[in-house]
Amino acid sequence: MKNERKIFSLYIDPYHPNVHLREPIAEDDYVFAANSNYLIKIAKSALEDTYEVNEEAPSIKDFFPARSDSRTVKLSELKALIDKLPILEYDLCEECDGSGTVMWEYYHWKKDFDCPKCKGSGYGYEAIYPKPDYRKTVNISGLFFKGEHVKVLIETLKLMSLDKVTMCFDSNKQFEQLVHFYLNDVTKVLIPSLYDEDK
Repeated sequence: MKNERKIFSLYIDPYHPNVHLREPIAEDDYVFAANSNYLIKIAKSALEDTYEVNEEAPSIKDFFPARSDSRTVKLSELKALIDKLPILEYDLCEECDGSGTVMWEYYHWKKDFDCPKCKGSGYGYEAIYPKPDYRKTVNISGLFFKGEHVKVLIETLKLMSLDKVTMCFDSNKQFEQLVHFYLNDVTKVLIPSLYDEDK
């Protein structure tokens, strides 16, 4: 598969404390790459490189049960959703990572307070080139997803030269669920939906 290493690099975390989330792992007829937010599964038959089996890694194949409800989503639709995200004109605060709050601790008590560095705004003081705020959510077919997760899906579609994806979900579940995005017959992506747009 063209660009397979670049595709896998979007889904792994090379610095994660769990070794099995640092590189792609082979399991049965597929190769998986995952971090703590989303994962991708590609059939070995479509790949050019070979990948190691990690016996200590938990099984991932059961994360992809059959789904009865589906909808085709075009790449252009996903791009349009990202384009509607609010624009960041200032860098995120380094102290609180843009959340606006920090945890204060006294003996066994813990509580969130406004970040003293950014005074609760979540932003640093340096102006940056305006860019979308990927921390915000986008709505796809009534389900909310983090902008940063949709951005990864868009990058995957581009690297695979695809212009659409099939979104599979459980219409009986109104809120949080793991949603499957079938890119083609051999590639599937799993992304969690959120409870609401403010999460």
